[in-house]
Amino acid sequence: MTDIRVSDPSFPAGAEANVARRISAWKTPSTGYASYLKDVIGTERQELYVSKTTEGGLSWAAGVKVNALSAIRDRVHQVSTWHEQWTPGDSGTKIHYVWMDRSETGLTARARIFHRPFDTASDSLGIETEAYSVLCSQQLCGL
Repeated sequence: MTDIRVSDPSFPAGAEANVARRISAWKTPSTGYASYLKDVIGTERQELYVSKTTEGGLSWAAGVKVNALSAIRDRVHQVSTWHEQWTPGDSGTKIHYVWMDRSETGLTARARIFHRPFDTASDSLGIETEAYSVLCSQQLCGL
């Protein structure tokens, strides 16, 4: 996977200019998917989006929100993507998103890990699931 900084303001539609973007997957030289975090104005939250291009990156469709059950907090590196076709011999069509949510605070603070697939064959999101949850400590969550 390659990190790419794109200066075109049309990439992806609605993305904040200061947000680092990551190209998630290219199906063909002209069709690709980008994932990015977008700040929620007035909060410490971010939301995860995926956007599609069919013109080799010349223009991008409006982003589709990936995280429905949780709000992502803090660092961009807490989101990972994996396209099934990156696995040798796998011709799958899904991009898998995994992220950590630690937005709760105090004695009930939890670190939770979520997963949600995006199918590039139908451009549709799968079911979001909470894969792991643990009570936080200062070392784990930086509280």
